Amino acid sequence: GVDVLNHVQAEAKNRITIRGITGNNKFIILKDGIRISSPTGEPIMPVGDNFALYDVKQVEVLYGPASALYGADAFTGVINLVTRPITEQWRLDSNISSGEFGTYRMNFNIAKRVNDAFAFSLGGHYFETTASDLTKLYPQDFPLTDIKTFGGGVVTPLAARAPYAGDYSAWGTTAKLEVGPHLTLGWNQSMASNRISEGDQNTFTDYGGRGRNNTLLAMGYAKYSQTFNEHWDLNVQANYSRYEQLPESKFVNLFSGYGNAFKYGLGERLQFEPRVTLNLEKHSVVLGASYENYHAIPHTQDLGVPYDTSKSPSQQGQFHPGSAGLLPIQFFQLNYYNLGAYSQVQSDWTDRLTTTAGLRYDYNEDFHGTVNPRAGIVFKATEATTVKMLYGRSFLAPSAFQRYENFGSFGALGSPTTSFFFRIPNPNLKPEELQTLELSLT
Repeated sequence: GVDVLNHVQAEAKNRITIRGITGNNKFIILKDGIRISSPTGEPIMPVGDNFALYDVKQVEVLYGPASALYGADAFTGVINLVTRPITEQWRLDSNISSGEFGTYRMNFNIAKRVNDAFAFSLGGHYFETTASDLTKLYPQDFPLTDIKTFGGGVVTPLAARAPYAGDYSAWGTTAKLEVGPHLTLGWNQSMASNRISEGDQNTFTDYGGRGRNNTLLAMGYAKYSQTFNEHWDLNVQANYSRYEQLPESKFVNLFSGYGNAFKYGLGERLQFEPRVTLNLEKHSVVLGASYENYHAIPHTQDLGVPYDTSKSPSQQGQFHPGSAGLLPIQFFQLNYYNLGAYSQVQSDWTDRLTTTAGLRYDYNEDFHGTVNPRAGIVFKATEATTVKMLYGRSFLAPSAFQRYENFGSFGALGSPTTSFFFRIPNPNLKPEELQTLELSLT
């Protein structure tokens, strides 16, 4: 039920579809239960070698809006990367591999439990590839031609144009500290850098223009866990996560007139979440609440010079392409919050029959309240046969990118000023809602 299309979207690099619903922002990625994918749901988030698995013990996949625990925006599913436990024995792993198309992959991981009060894990990875030449694999789709403007003017003749380039690199670091029996501190950072023209036909882009997309994801967290007795557990976590499309990201293509068109975007989330678990003989009850505070600078219009991160959005002083310096670009900045509360009960009635029932309420400052129930029945008819019936509903607020994305250029200044093409912001864009009922026999 998962389809990955590579080399198809300039800024996201690939496009992922889960059970027929497309979007890199429709599912969330966790690491040991902490979100490491885009904090503000950017649909252009690359998902690839920036999410490395060198320190991961197992990958858990939950399809659909099947759990109340992970947020209303766990739309088409949740992917949880579970890291290897830290033991008293030293662990030092390293790996270097290479392959065709100039592909290299390197990673390392070191971990040690020093004593009952302190344990640590540290790792890093690097990946790069020049990628295969799509003009040779698909000559009909990537014909070699002169580089021309919309008006037909030749920017670069065929004999002088640069060859196809689809090089891509990714790197990241991760760290975890266990301090005493209750406190865990963690850090996860990754960056992806790809050609922003990746997948574009030769008639639309100049591969020699060095246009690139550089995306940074970072997350730091603190988690406190306490078991009071055989029945009660408390888990409190606080985390900060950041998505940034770095200022040097730029297009060089037909729509930018083959000049530099820089982009920038920022999304930040600060979350605090306490959770209590009650374990009874046949039932496990989870009660939790969540407060999330968001800050975002939505994906900008094409910029003539890189966004200056030392200045506020209102101080950028840039103008729309083709407006002869007369029409200033409007930069947006958003601050909003989300409050959530949830409960979930899992019951093991017999060795063969398990049920789950959950309810989640979220209040988004921009979109107000939403209630999302979940329910499931799992019956193990035999050792080899399992029947499941699952129901879930989820609510996906549009990201700042989707609400405020704007791009285009002006071809004539006058009264009125006209544009050949322009996409305007839509701050009133409504949320998406998903309701699933699933019956499966395995």
